[in-house]
Amino acid sequence: MGFIQELPDEKYDRKYGDIYLFKRLFGYIAKHDMKTFSKVLTWMIIQTGANIGIPFFIKFVIIGVQNGDFSTVFYIEAVAVIVLYGMFWFAQYRALYNSAILTGEMLRRVRKDSFETLLRNDMKFYDENKSGKLVSRVTSDSDTISQMVQLTTSFMINIFVMLVVIIILFITDVRLAGITLAVVPILFGLGIGIRLFSRRTSKNWRKTIAILNANVAESISGIEVTKSFNQEKEAFERFKGINMRNYRAAYVRAWGMSIFFPIIETLFGVGAFLVLYFGGKITFQVGDLSVATLYFFILMLNRFFMPLLEITRFFNQFEAGLAAVERIFSLMDSKPSVVEDSNPLSVADLSGKIDFSKMTFYYNPSEPLFKEFSLSIPAGQTVAIVGRTGAGKSTLVSLLARFYDVVDGSIVVDESDIRKYVIQEYRDQIGIVLQDNILFSGSIEENIRYGNLEATREEI
Repeated sequence: MGFIQELPDEKYDRKYGDIYLFKRLFGYIAKHDMKTFSKVLTWMIIQTGANIGIPFFIKFVIIGVQNGDFSTVFYIEAVAVIVLYGMFWFAQYRALYNSAILTGEMLRRVRKDSFETLLRNDMKFYDENKSGKLVSRVTSDSDTISQMVQLTTSFMINIFVMLVVIIILFITDVRLAGITLAVVPILFGLGIGIRLFSRRTSKNWRKTIAILNANVAESISGIEVTKSFNQEKEAFERFKGINMRNYRAAYVRAWGMSIFFPIIETLFGVGAFLVLYFGGKITFQVGDLSVATLYFFILMLNRFFMPLLEITRFFNQFEAGLAAVERIFSLMDSKPSVVEDSNPLSVADLSGKIDFSKMTFYYNPSEPLFKEFSLSIPAGQTVAIVGRTGAGKSTLVSLLARFYDVVDGSIVVDESDIRKYVIQEYRDQIGIVLQDNILFSGSIEENIRYGNLEATREEI
């Protein structure tokens, strides 16, 4: 579709199939909160059972009224309708209550796991991905994935209800059931079409949100530079362009939904009309279908079309949810390039002898920063690395701290390649004073203690 402006994926993004995403999502739920998920399903099944049972007793009540039979059984059936409505409302309340708990728990878990992934990744990951886009995944996408849990549960129940009801419809009257099913292939064809459209537009829309967040974060963090060069107007124009791209992506997404739903509801209306028309003829002209059975069929028809309508209404949220699930799991599946050795050496105390041995490193393969670079620094010696901006002074320190791994060659500290050491223990032996001052939220004391959270007040 030419009017959908495709945006590039991030380097760590992956393409997953829908079946894999569902299996992964349910596996995630089962791992973290299967108990609450089971409660939601149980109450929704009770709610569904009560909802399907109501038309049966209404049918019996109508037959009793037609026959003038107001015996004890009639009143029991009438009370049963009231009881079933009560069960339906109470089960709906409990299902929504537990669903809210499950949604909140999944949101907490997804954000925790996503943030843990960010902390686990190395500096190369952050060189390639803007912080604003990563923030969008941890906040916006994780919020959507938590809603996806609720949507998925409803989707499962609605499919179950439709299958049960269609069986009841065929048992009640094959002719009317056949008329009902006549519109279903059209609905499913439209559903598949809108699903593909919605998946594509939803994913594109979420990308524009990430770009918008990245731009805002970058603009705020660099506001001093912007003001120093009097570039407020340029920054605003850039923001307007990104914001307009987000608006257009949201517009295309909403446009598809606005066309789809009226068509769906019209088809539902056509199906209901056909059942009423032919059902009325069968009842009043042919005479082999009672009024009670026709009314029962119409009530059941409503219980067939309503889940189908809900499924189609969910498509917009559902596809946005699948896009968010894919983006979140892509982030969780991202792997750091700096990994610990399978059998690492423990680091008790380093003397500080450093050897850069024929080391090669680059950020961009076409622009090598170090090529077969060698340097030996004896333990206890003070060394100053001097050079022009961009010569690689900070990179050299970052490589020594193993924020990055060398492409070729090695860095040897105390006669052992630093890639053999336990990463955390090795870095504990290194003190780094950054050239950019960063203060975290909190007091000055808390910032000083950041390097050693167990430090006493006297040590500070």
